[in-house]
Amino acid sequence: MSSFQFTVQLQQHTPILHFQHTQDGATLRATEVKPKLDKWIYDNFEKICQLKSFDVSLKEHFNYHDKKASIYKINIGKADNEEPILIRAGKFRKNKKVDQYQDLDKENIRFIEGTTYFAQESNIDSPIRKETIENKVTIFGLMLKEGKKLDLEIFTFNNEIKKFLQFVTPLFFICKNFGTRQTKGFGSFTVTGTTNDLILNTIAHFFVYKYKKNNISDLDPSYSRLIQMEILFQHIARDYRHIKSGKSKYDVDGYGKSQVYSYGQKDPAKKYNWEKKHIKQEINANKIKNVDLKVEQPKRLSYKSTNNYFVRALLGLTEKYEFLTVPNDYGKYIVKVEHLPEGENRKERDDNKIERFASPLTWKIFNNQIYLFGNELNPKMLNKKFKFTYYLEKEKNDERSMVDLMTPQSFSLEKFLDHCFNIDKTRNNQDQNGPVHNYKKL
Repeated sequence: MSSFQFTVQLQQHTPILHFQHTQDGATLRATEVKPKLDKWIYDNFEKICQLKSFDVSLKEHFNYHDKKASIYKINIGKADNEEPILIRAGKFRKNKKVDQYQDLDKENIRFIEGTTYFAQESNIDSPIRKETIENKVTIFGLMLKEGKKLDLEIFTFNNEIKKFLQFVTPLFFICKNFGTRQTKGFGSFTVTGTTNDLILNTIAHFFVYKYKKNNISDLDPSYSRLIQMEILFQHIARDYRHIKSGKSKYDVDGYGKSQVYSYGQKDPAKKYNWEKKHIKQEINANKIKNVDLKVEQPKRLSYKSTNNYFVRALLGLTEKYEFLTVPNDYGKYIVKVEHLPEGENRKERDDNKIERFASPLTWKIFNNQIYLFGNELNPKMLNKKFKFTYYLEKEKNDERSMVDLMTPQSFSLEKFLDHCFNIDKTRNNQDQNGPVHNYKKL
């Protein structure tokens, strides 16, 4: 091996959602890893130097704002993958007329259901045939065969850069996921030899908020790797719903109120109502085709405030929400969300417009353990105005407006997460208004 390069081997913990799943050896792409590594190093350089001293002049070599030629190159080897995995948010159907699980088995389609990846639900229908799925579904999960590793080679003529990258590469892979839906645990890799102590110490050093899920009782080590991954992703999906939107009565452990809702009712100084109440009130006051919202939980939520805020946006901005209807002849109510930016002219407003906002929280899976960590909220999401409009799925031409909502002027992510996980032990674990279970603060 040349003295100007070094190679690390990567261990894969969770599938990477990949649009090139039909290509032999497809895996992590250098075009994703290198820009992300540059940005992570540049944004965290001072924190890195707290762990080990490096010349401060090295930082500018990773300045992702500067378009000059890079001082190093990354090459990623060809992956020895298992068969692609069909990933979906919903569950497959099994009843007197349809047995999609039998279809999947017959067609030899590997799958993980009940995850947070919603993008291709409409492309999965009965009867399930491999050829149809491969034509309709654009993204599959890719996973190295058990025991296989992935070579990542870094080349540079600068010896100081080489030493620096040798130090930071294992830390970087602990902190970042890759591919689609990466904040929800997909695309997790570590450098081979990464110890549990290094994982815990790195999380503690680079993140303000960090939690670990304990007591995953349904995770049996005798299960296949695929089933174990499915169980872990289903835990993340349920916990994410419980935090952001609330759990359905059809969830494994039953109905649970949204933590966004319950936190807003708890804080005596800053009581608020989340936007779901506002949305339902607006629709009920101006129904389309006299179609009602479906009420899943008969018990009404209690509200102690008249202040409505768009709080869920702080945990990740989505373009739309969906609400079930009764009768459902016209489909669901679709609620669209759009930021209304400030500015004296169109250019300023276009520049200030928030189109997307990633969740400040990231789930990671290492060695069948679930971690959740994050940093401070981006202040640009606070005190911002959003426009809400709605229509029925099958009546798209009749789109109606709602009253605009603001995001909160301030919001403590730490207090919110401590509330979610009942860190102060003041909440009733068995109540439907209770916390998300089994998370320990690190």
